[in-house]
Amino acid sequence: SLGAGTPHRTHIHFYSQLCLEFVVKVLDVELVCEALQVGVTFGLGPLQERCMTFIEAHSQEVLRTRGFLELSAAALLPLLRSDKLCVDEAELIRAARSWARVGAVEQIVEAWKCHALQRGHAARGALCRRRKGTVPREHHRFLDLPFK
Repeated sequence: SLGAGTPHRTHIHFYSQLCLEFVVKVLDVELVCEALQVGVTFGLGPLQERCMTFIEAHSQEVLRTRGFLELSAAALLPLLRSDKLCVDEAELIRAARSWARVGAVEQIVEAWKCHALQRGHAARGALCRRRKGTVPREHHRFLDLPFK
């Protein structure tokens, strides 16, 4: 039986360590960026560290995965700042440019989906709101977008 207080926290810590060990055991080139993203999203420092170590050892392969292209900026920045990546600078720059292009294309697609669907506020995500500094434009009248 799990009691209140410390014993319960001990169990949670044990199971989180068990999960971390499992994820680290199954890490591969195709999954490491997804695991890194989970670590960044949920503030799981040990998972982030293990993923970074794996990425640093398999840099060239990881930079070519779809998972790399789908990383958030918060997950990508520490990776780009690492001095332990086993990849030529030119290849790293190409990968970063590919990441930027994919992100931009996906944001454009989201904006057009929002515009095309015109299903009211329920269909609108965070990408379908004007930023505070957005200059009003003629086509905005069709979107009726609130400011952030």
